[in-house]
Amino acid sequence: MVAYQALVLTHDNETVTAQYATKLTPDLPKEGVLIKVAYSDINYKDRLTMNAKSGVLKNYPATPGVDFVGTVVTSDNPFF
Repeated sequence: MVAYQALVLTHDNETVTAQYATKLTPDLPKEGVLIKVAYSDINYKDRLTMNAKSGVLKNYPATPGVDFVGTVVTSDNPFF
């Protein structure tokens, strides 16, 4: 079990709040690719999700997408 930081968006009365939350790897889906991230940023469209009036995101709480680079730790996909 590994702890990691996630940016989580919540919505309350037309205000979006962005906070970092500590999550654990068991909270992640069992399938997929686990990557140890070295560098990351939030792209333009995902930054728009932090504005409630943008209309980009309809369901909260949400974790916006990020662009990142890192090392594959585990993978269910033979391509990674």
